[in-house]
Amino acid sequence: MRISVKYFGIIAERTAKDIETFNFTDACDKNILRALIENKYNLEGIHYSIAINRKISNNLSITENDEVALLPPFAGG
Repeated sequence: MRISVKYFGIIAERTAKDIETFNFTDACDKNILRALIENKYNLEGIHYSIAINRKISNNLSITENDEVALLPPFAGG
């Protein structure tokens, strides 16, 4: 199963990527994906939410064709 993850704001700056693909054998737990990305890019101190299919939710299961995005806090007017 391929999962595409979109990065925004400071997370895109830290990873030097806007999008990245990960391969898993089965559905992925959102916390496993978070740990993988945090360890790979050292995102310590960056607060962010994970949106699945453009919705921030407590749904922990990510499956094929889901759109995943890492969203830091946004500011602006």
